[in-house]
Amino acid sequence: TSWKFTGCNGKARKSHGFLPRKNVIIAKKMNRGTNVFAVEYENNRPNWMRPIYDSAWVEDTLVDPDWPPPGARILEKSIGIDWGLEGQTAIVLTALLGIPRADGRTPEERIALKFMDVEPPLVKCIGVLETEFMTGKLTSEAIRIIMGWVEKYGQDKLYVYGDASHPFNNLEVEQAGFDTRRVLFSKWKDYGVGNCTKYFTSKGRFFIRSSHTGFLEQVKRYRQDKYGKPVKKDDHGPDALMCAMLHFPFEERFFEDLEPTQEELEGNPLLAIPKPIAPNFDGITNPIPGGLQIPQISLPSIRPKKTSDGQVVVM
Repeated sequence: TSWKFTGCNGKARKSHGFLPRKNVIIAKKMNRGTNVFAVEYENNRPNWMRPIYDSAWVEDTLVDPDWPPPGARILEKSIGIDWGLEGQTAIVLTALLGIPRADGRTPEERIALKFMDVEPPLVKCIGVLETEFMTGKLTSEAIRIIMGWVEKYGQDKLYVYGDASHPFNNLEVEQAGFDTRRVLFSKWKDYGVGNCTKYFTSKGRFFIRSSHTGFLEQVKRYRQDKYGKPVKKDDHGPDALMCAMLHFPFEERFFEDLEPTQEELEGNPLLAIPKPIAPNFDGITNPIPGGLQIPQISLPSIRPKKTSDGQVVVM
């Protein structure tokens, strides 16, 4: 029997075998703060055994305890819960906020626009507004904490994302009247950590009140093991944050941040992605301009020769 492979004969390919520059830039932005781009695109070795969220990223997100500023609007709220039976339970409240853009108007002009039902331009971002930790307490205590936040921020567009490994705790929260979603860590943790990393590495999109010192310490200590997986130690705060942030997928909420700018597409030398060094079959090319000089090595010529018994050998 014979078989025949039927394909597109290259008609589906539009990039002539090369990844378009736009796709490379988007991939680099989507994988900021991770090893994915360096390993998959640049063929570098993975850098494991390191903090998942760099301390510098965390410090850049810190704002005053009374943040957000006056005039800000809370558009949506999401609560993440990492349950602990005998250990620690962490609860984190995040919110999608609309912050008034600085437009140079005087307070009188803003008041006039408000009476004219003209909405000021808003800059959207995500903020960590509240965090709580408790040990050895019943689910009713967690519900009491959430009720307090509801009185402060309202229950409109409020969603609870709880660790799916504790179904009865999630059921009690749901029976208390909250829209509850179960988070299966085996399915969502890798994506959730990557989603949080995008927010930490995107300037102006993510903020944490500096008063949440215990939570911040856990986030800074959150590390990878030698296999690139999060270490299961003092991770309740980061896990609760991961659950809450699942409600705000970065690619959906701020997709415009991933689009390459015109300057990036045109190939600004400061933003250019390094090009691979073309192979030189006549010798070794020195990839370091002005650096270590590597001597050129000429390869010996290869000539076939026929022996007396009729065999062909390479000399």
